[in-house]
Amino acid sequence: MPLNLWSLPNEPFPAKPPKISDLIKLAIWGSPCHRLTLREIYSAIEERYPSYKYAADKPWQRSIRHNLSLRAMFVNVARPPNDPGKGCYWTLDIRMGEGNERDHKR
Repeated sequence: MPLNLWSLPNEPFPAKPPKISDLIKLAIWGSPCHRLTLREIYSAIEERYPSYKYAADKPWQRSIRHNLSLRAMFVNVARPPNDPGKGCYWTLDIRMGEGNERDHKR
């Protein structure tokens, strides 16, 4: 079985829902080029788990943005000039580990 969002259990979850960072990792890893924009990450999670799509409030989207900026394993890559669209791509760099700290810019 391929490793992607569909590898996770269906709703309702047997115990507790998967961590947001795991959802992001599997969404990125399951994409054809192993890179997604922020909007594509949202769409992949909403497609797999409709309860996220129809939630009245979207705190999970803030959590995704927080995890992408906080965890060192998520690396943003600029779009190529011939690729129209908004935002950068997010990829996985597993050499960075699962750490919660990025290098400080100061």
